Amino acid sequence: LKSPRSMREWIEFGHQILDGFFRFEGEDEVTQLQVYLGEVSRTVSASKHNGKTSLAVFKEALKDRISKKNSGQFMSGAVTFAALSHGQIVPAEVICIVGLNNDSFPRRVAQQSFDKIRVNPRNGDRRSRDEDRYVFLEGMLSARRKLYFSYVGRDARDDTENLPSVLLSELIDFIDKTCRAAGMVSASDSVITHHPLQSFSARYFKGEGNLFSYMAELMPLTEPGAQRPHPLLSKNLPSLKNEPLFLETLAQFFSNPARMLLRGRLGIHLERPRTKLSNREQVSIDRFEAHGLAEMLLRAQLKGESYGIITERLRSAGDIPIGTPGDIFLQKKWQETSKLASRLMSMLSHVDESDITLDGVVNGICLQGRLDNVADEGLIGYSASKLRPYELLRFWILHLALDALAGKSKRATRILIPGRTLILSPVNNAYELLQDLVSLYTEGMTRVLAFFPRSSWAYITANNNADIAAQKEWYGSDYKVGEGNNMYYQLAFRDNLDHVLLGEFQVIARTIYGSLHAHLLQEETFF
Repeated sequence: LKSPRSMREWIEFGHQILDGFFRFEGEDEVTQLQVYLGEVSRTVSASKHNGKTSLAVFKEALKDRISKKNSGQFMSGAVTFAALSHGQIVPAEVICIVGLNNDSFPRRVAQQSFDKIRVNPRNGDRRSRDEDRYVFLEGMLSARRKLYFSYVGRDARDDTENLPSVLLSELIDFIDKTCRAAGMVSASDSVITHHPLQSFSARYFKGEGNLFSYMAELMPLTEPGAQRPHPLLSKNLPSLKNEPLFLETLAQFFSNPARMLLRGRLGIHLERPRTKLSNREQVSIDRFEAHGLAEMLLRAQLKGESYGIITERLRSAGDIPIGTPGDIFLQKKWQETSKLASRLMSMLSHVDESDITLDGVVNGICLQGRLDNVADEGLIGYSASKLRPYELLRFWILHLALDALAGKSKRATRILIPGRTLILSPVNNAYELLQDLVSLYTEGMTRVLAFFPRSSWAYITANNNADIAAQKEWYGSDYKVGEGNNMYYQLAFRDNLDHVLLGEFQVIARTIYGSLHAHLLQEETFF
C-alpha cells in the first residue's frame, strides 16, 4: 500500500482485496463497494489520466463516491422534497406543490387567550397566512418549465367534493378571466385533470385526457384496446469493457441474472431497506436466517469454539429467540453442524496444498479468483444446509475453474452437506463449458436472460413432464412461493411473463445445468 500506483492499478488492487479478504453472502456492502470501484474506473477512463498516485488520492476518490450515494443534501440534482416555507423554494425545471386543500393551506392559526400579539398587533408582526400567500407566489415564479398543483378533490368516504385552497381558487379564477379556450369550455378546464377516486378506475386505461397508470396488473382484462407492457429494453445495452471478472461475481450473476443486470447496468434497486427496528420480540427464525445461523455455527466449530461461547454471543446480539424456543433451535442446529464439522475436519486434515489463485483469459475476459481447500483428489466444499440450485451451480463453476485455469484436471469436487456428500466427477471439456458460462454472462449484462435457477434445475432433473416441473417451481403453490414472484423477474420480463418458460429458457437451462446434472454422479449417504 505504500508504493504509488496508477489509478487503474489501485482499482484492480481494490478488487483483489475484496476478493481475498471478504466472503460474498448474497447482496451486501462488498458488492456495493465493487460498484463504487467500477464508477471510479469509468471516471479515470474519461479523464485519461495514467500517472501514478498515492493511496491517499485513491481513498479520497472512493470516499467521494460513497459520500455522494449516502448524502441527503438539499437540491442534489434529482427530486428534492421540502416543506412549503419561505426559503425552501428555489428556481427549478419542475415545481410540484401538493396538498393544497382549503383546510390545509394557507395555515390557520388558532387563537389563544394568552396571545397578546393578536390582541394588540403591531407593524412587523408575523402573519402566517400572509407568509403562505407569499410562498405560493414564490413557487409559481420559481418554475422554469412546468408548474404542478394538486389537492384532494373528493372525499375518500362519500365522494363529496372538497374545495381547493383559496389561493388555488384565485388562480383558477384569474386564468378564466385572462385566457380563452377553444369551444364553450372555460380556460381552466384545459389545465385541470380530475383523477378518479380509485386507482383501478377504467378511466386510467382508456387514454382519457392526461390520465395514465403504471399499474399494469389493474388493467381490465376485457378492455378491447388494452396494450401489453413494453419490453424493459428496446435494444441491447453496450457490451461491458474488458475488466477483470471474478469467479464469485460470475456465480452471483447466475443466482439471478435479471437482478445483476438491473442493479449493475441500470442502477435499479427494488428492495426497500429496513429503516425501523421491530417492536416485537423474535419468537421464530425463517429459513434464510436459519441457513445463515447454521453457516455461522459450522465456521465456529471449525475454529474450535465452544457451545457456551456461541450461545452467549448469539443471545447478546439478539439473533435467536429468547427462552426455550431459542435453546431448542440452537441445540438442534449445533448437533447437525457438529456431525458435518467432524466429517469436514477429517477430510481437511489431508489437504496439503495451499490456496490456489486463478488468473486466466476466457473469451477475451480476464477471469480471476481464489480456491480454498484444494486436496490432491480435488476441491472440498461444504454447506450447512441443503444446497439450493444456484449454490450447486457456484460449486460447479469452481469445479470447472480448477480444471480449466489451475491445470488440476481429472479431479473431483466433494461437497459436504448434512447427511450426505455430493460429488462432481472430473470433466473432459471444462474449458469449453466455462466459455459457455462466461459468454452467457457477457450476453446477460446487455439484455435480460431467461435463466431462473430453481425452474431450470426442475426442468433438467425431471424424469418426465419437464415443462410441468418447471412451471411448478415458477408459479409456486399455496405452500411455496414461486420463483416467478421475484420482483426483478417481474420487471425484466413484464412483457412476456406468462410465456417466459418457452424457447430460450429451455436452451439456456440445458446449456448451464445439463452438464452439471450429468456429472453429479454419486451421493454418499450418512446415517
